[in-house]
Amino acid sequence: MVTVESIKTTDDGRVILRLHQDGESTVYNVPASLYGSMSFVRGGRLTDDELSAIKRADEEYRAMKKALSLLGYSDKNRRSLYLRLLREGFSREVVEKVVERCLSLGYIRETDQLERLILREANTNLRGPRYIREKLAAKGYNRSDIDSVMDYLVESGEIDFRGNLQRLYEKHGADTDGQRRTLAYKHGYGSGFFDD
Repeated sequence: MVTVESIKTTDDGRVILRLHQDGESTVYNVPASLYGSMSFVRGGRLTDDELSAIKRADEEYRAMKKALSLLGYSDKNRRSLYLRLLREGFSREVVEKVVERCLSLGYIRETDQLERLILREANTNLRGPRYIREKLAAKGYNRSDIDSVMDYLVESGEIDFRGNLQRLYEKHGADTDGQRRTLAYKHGYGSGFFDD
């Protein structure tokens, strides 16, 4: 049997419930709208359905709070946030809901992330398209999104893969065709870059 020990309303429109069950007290944080839809009072008993709804709302609150903390610390894409929240012990259903909410609120902006990552790999690390595509796909970014952003950056002139390849040759002193092919291959440039 679960009884309500205390009910406290917070300034941000949430309700803190202290519930007693099997000799232990547990605190849950739920939206005021959920509390308002239920009919219990301090000292009252909860039904199984009410307890289940309270537990789920509390888990969603804690998962969202953790997601915001993680996103405030560093950029995360959809996949990395999803996996991190699962590792924190939240259920798949709640994690999916929280990740989708973060996306809809604009807290996860994968296109912006991809632009920064692709520009750094191409222009600073002198990596080719194949390398960049594989690295970012391994991090959980969608391949079509990677290609779309990369195409945009090339068309806008922010990336010049042929110019970057020439810089790579100069940086490593690659003089022969064999050296150039090996270096280009290792850095993710496809055979289309050798035809010059």
